[in-house]
Amino acid sequence: MQCGVEEVQPLLEDAGEASIKLGGLAVFHNEEEDVLYLQVESPQLEKLNEKLGTLPNVQTYSKYRPHLTIAYLKPEEGDKYLSLDNPAQGIEYRTERLLFS
Repeated sequence: MQCGVEEVQPLLEDAGEASIKLGGLAVFHNEEEDVLYLQVESPQLEKLNEKLGTLPNVQTYSKYRPHLTIAYLKPEEGDKYLSLDNPAQGIEYRTERLLFS
């Protein structure tokens, strides 16, 4: 079953602002590609994920990890980028709203 706006929107109505803190670089390793991303700390996003998890869905990953994708790379290429300077680490900001599209 697919969820639409009617099912998702009520869960977002009281979500309000979310504080987000950018963390270090990390990599998801997959057979097809590596995914370089910035870790994200956000209790509000984790709470929202729990709410959205009550809707019919297919979980393809064992744990929710809020993140910002930087690049899709060839398999086994991601780790070499982990030592790069990360000027975004530690930046904090707040979202004004959440949008379902």
